[in-house]
Amino acid sequence: MSSVELMLFMQESNFTFLPNSDFCGPVLVNISEIAEELLYNHIQIFFVTVILPIILAFGLLGNVWFLFVICRLRWMRTPLNCYLINLAIADIFFLLFAGGEKLFQKMTSPVTNNAATMGTVGCVLIPVVTDCCYFASIFIVTLVSLKRFYAICRPLQQKRHGARHKSLRMVLIAWFGALAFSCLLIPGECVLTTYCVEWPATDYYKHFPTVIGYCIAMEPWLADLRNSVQTVPFFVAMILNAIFYGNIIMAVHSSATWSGGSSQSGGENRARNLRNRHRVSRMLVINGVLFFLCLAPFEITTFASMITGDNFEGSTMAKTWKEICYTLMYLNSAINPVIYNVAHPRYRHAFRLAFAGNWPWGKSQATTTSSLKRSRQLTPQRLNQELINPPEQLECYSAVKEEIE
Repeated sequence: MSSVELMLFMQESNFTFLPNSDFCGPVLVNISEIAEELLYNHIQIFFVTVILPIILAFGLLGNVWFLFVICRLRWMRTPLNCYLINLAIADIFFLLFAGGEKLFQKMTSPVTNNAATMGTVGCVLIPVVTDCCYFASIFIVTLVSLKRFYAICRPLQQKRHGARHKSLRMVLIAWFGALAFSCLLIPGECVLTTYCVEWPATDYYKHFPTVIGYCIAMEPWLADLRNSVQTVPFFVAMILNAIFYGNIIMAVHSSATWSGGSSQSGGENRARNLRNRHRVSRMLVINGVLFFLCLAPFEITTFASMITGDNFEGSTMAKTWKEICYTLMYLNSAINPVIYNVAHPRYRHAFRLAFAGNWPWGKSQATTTSSLKRSRQLTPQRLNQELINPPEQLECYSAVKEEIE
């Protein structure tokens, strides 16, 4: 049961309210009717104690590994990876604060969404950080799609506007925009409302907390404003990305047909560059499509809740659906490094090479160590003169060269 349902139930029921205590709000007695509704059910316990820790461990490890690879290999510090670095940072903080909040609440209280242990600071700080990372990831994914749209469909404009310092500027704009949107949401969930609870006199409830709390809006209409501000950027970004992806797919298909017809006339280098571009575009399109598919259930549910007034927390099925939506959000922040490695050989090669000092990956230790030392010193600007000979490495470095040019 949520804070809204709790207040509505108290208004419709004949509760006995004792005077406010010194450390919490009204004292609730005779809550036998809603005692079980305030607690985690078996499905929620499974999601929070089993699924969520696995996703957090997998997501944090994968994103940290990706940042480690970028730090270890200088030739991976391209304008495109500048966006992906910030996306990984946003995913790490989102997992830490959003997923960490769920775990902390479950470990400190058997009451669902009990925010009394976090205090007023937690009601403000945690939503601001999670919302900022959430909006930043939406904006960064849209910028990546825009960059690939220019690279594939407007290559001349891409050469003028694709410099690294401009990528950094766009990333900063995305973070400031995300912070502005997250600050707009503060009034919708910043007031800690606490209750003193007198649980049923049974051994089961003997050690339950006597104080529970929920983060609510300053005014009821501010909760609807929070939902609208949260959903609008998502749907606008989803439409824009759909337009970008459609143009990218059509351009890739037409260029692939052209390169296939002209490959016999000696256009081997151009065919290889087109293949590298197509792999990068395919990777980013897959990443973007999965991004919006994972977030869509939560956003659609939030929008429906705002329209119908139903917060989808009454029945067991509704609670299960909400846990699935949250799980997909956490999974979205965890799968990006996997997509990079599956969809493009350059990232697979970079991951193998970054850890070559400890794992030979089937090659001799001397060979991998030598390649690692060379890759640490290699910058994207020196790729014209510094290409490594093995076929896979040649293709990976050529992809970086093609991107920065």
